[in-house]
Amino acid sequence: MTKSLLLNFLELIGLISKNPKYVFEKIEQIRIILINLHHLLNSYRLHQSRESLILKYEEKIADTLATIDNIEKTCDAVEKKIKMSTVPDDMQLNTNTNTNTDTTTANASTGGAGAENQAGADHNMDMDVMESTSMDDKVIERLKKEAVKNLTDALTNQGAA
Repeated sequence: MTKSLLLNFLELIGLISKNPKYVFEKIEQIRIILINLHHLLNSYRLHQSRESLILKYEEKIADTLATIDNIEKTCDAVEKKIKMSTVPDDMQLNTNTNTNTDTTTANASTGGAGAENQAGADHNMDMDVMESTSMDDKVIERLKKEAVKNLTDALTNQGAA
């Protein structure tokens, strides 16, 4: 189209110098070419806008996936820190268990009179361990929710700025 426009313009220049009465026909041909170019550009505009939207959505999806990965990494780090902070409590429970087994052997040496009491104590200790495990799970879930909320707030603040 542009080559055709250029050719018609050069023909117009030649007609002006040689035969000026045919100039209006050549101007009409140039006008039609320009109308066609304008139509082509306008029809391409829809395609271009659709492609622009697709690129923007792809970028947004990539940013969202990166944000989700960051949130998951943060949650994993929080879980690891919580589990590491609860390890000393587990060690403490193991020392209590060793103390209880020592008293069991002492009761057995005294004739087994305290064996029934020891069984009840072991049952209570098992319940304490189960309760502390469920409490640890609750703490982990609460911290996960807080971490996700904090990251979401931070991302919202970045998006607003």
